[in-house]
Parts: sequence; C-alpha cells; structure tokens
Amino acid sequence: MNVFHDLKAKSDKTVKDAVLSALVELRQQGTPSVPPDRFEYFKVIERVVARQCGERDNSIARPDNRDCRFDTKLLTATWGLVCEGIIIPSLEPKRIWNGTDELVIKDIQLTELGVRVLTKDTDHPLRPGFLTRLKDRAPNISEEVMARFEDAVTCLEKSVLRAAVVMIGLASEETIRVTHGALLHLKLVTQAKVKNTRDYLGIIRPAIENWVGTDEQRHKLKMALLATDMIREARNKASHPGEAAFEGTFVEDLLVQASHHLPALWEVVIMSAAEKGYSPS
Repeated sequence: MNVFHDLKAKSDKTVKDAVLSALVELRQQGTPSVPPDRFEYFKVIERVVARQCGERDNSIARPDNRDCRFDTKLLTATWGLVCEGIIIPSLEPKRIWNGTDELVIKDIQLTELGVRVLTKDTDHPLRPGFLTRLKDRAPNISEEVMARFEDAVTCLEKSVLRAAVVMIGLASEETIRVTHGALLHLKLVTQAKVKNTRDYLGIIRPAIENWVGTDEQRHKLKMALLATDMIREARNKASHPGEAAFEGTFVEDLLVQASHHLPALWEVVIMSAAEKGYSPS
C-alpha cells in the first residue's frame, strides 16, 4: 500500500504539523554536508512525515510508481508553509508521465521566521502543539480564552499581526475579568465600578501582590500581572484608529508571554475560588 494513500485520510492540519515536526527533526540532524537550514526536501521528508502521521513506512513499494513530490497532501502542506513565510522552495524541471516537463520543488530553505519556528527548545506559536502545551499548563483555562488563543495563532499564521494582537488582548482581558470575579468570591477585593482592564488591574493588583501562598506562586502571579499590562498596552494600540505597525517577532513574543503567564491566574487564583464554589459566568 502506498503510504500517501494512507495520508488521504489525514486532515491537512495533521499533515502540515507532521511536516513541521519532520523539519524540526531534520534540522537537528543537520551535518556539514547537509546544512541545517536547507533540505533536499522530498528525498528526505517522506519517511519522517509517514512516521509523524502514525503510518508504516511503505514508501519503497509504490504500486502507482508516483514520485512523493506530487502527493496532494504533501504539496498542500508545503505550499501552505511557503505562503506563511516559513520556507522558500527552489524549483527544477521534471519529466512527467505524458512526456512534458513540470516545475517541481527540488529543495527548500528556511526563512528567518522558519528558523525561529524550528529552533530547538523554543515554544514558538507556529510550532506544532503550541495550543496543546498551553492547555497542559492550564487545564482549567476556559474555552473562551482558548478560542482567542487559537484565533491569535491563526492570525499569526496569515501574518495578520494587528488582529493577532487584538485576539491576545481579548484572551488577557477575559482572564482578568474572571480573576476579578474569583477574588470577589474569595472576599479579597470589594465590588467596584470598572470600565476597562486598567480598572480591573488596579483593583486586583494589591490582592495578587499579597496573595497568601508559596513564594513561587506569588512570583508567577506578579509576572502574570506584568504580562497583562504589556498586553493591554499593545491591544489598545492595535484596536484604536491610527497607524499601528507590529513586527512579527514582537507579536510572536507577546503570544508566548501570554501563553506562559496567563495560566498562573487560572491555576492559582481562579482554581482557589473554584474549589470554594466559584463558577465563572
């Protein structure tokens, strides 16, 4: 059985994530004769993608004798990564079944963004599993906040950077709103009229800074407040009329900061209130 017949049952996202994971693996295996940021793409990636997708490596026996570089699923994933600015292809003519030549991808080179995405030991938002890792850090995070993180990643994939900042801001604002409700439930703050996130932060900051818990918890909560303040400023800039140019690296870092610091509010403050009957509305 041709392994890429098996891939037809996989979603485009599954195959794309498998390609990215394969590139991470291949980049880490780079040698002087195989530069770490350039690959003879289809010659080396087929078996790795098959394994990433949980398929047996049957690529040696191809009943239809097709070159894997013509596989629809792989091509969809590959050109998607080109459109997202992660890889740059180089093309070569190849004789096909009807005797004519077609331009096909010979190899690929990573862009600066591609290097950032695939660098070992980084948690880049475009690296496969980013949202899963976020959920692992904060199992109790709400569906609303997770949806905004997912929206932010989608915007980043398409280089819609201003919208990505707004989505990160919405995730942060909802977290702050629910945190305020949790502190009210714990009777650590009093009810007050609030107009915006700055008002919420002004109310909850003293309670967070005096949180009765471990030193590690207090440190994480203070870092979370710093992150929410930075996100608030960026979100305000992005959502108001006027010029608001954001560098891709800034938005990537903002999303990483949000994914690493907002979970502290969910897992420490909001969970403490939930254990005493608090249910966010």
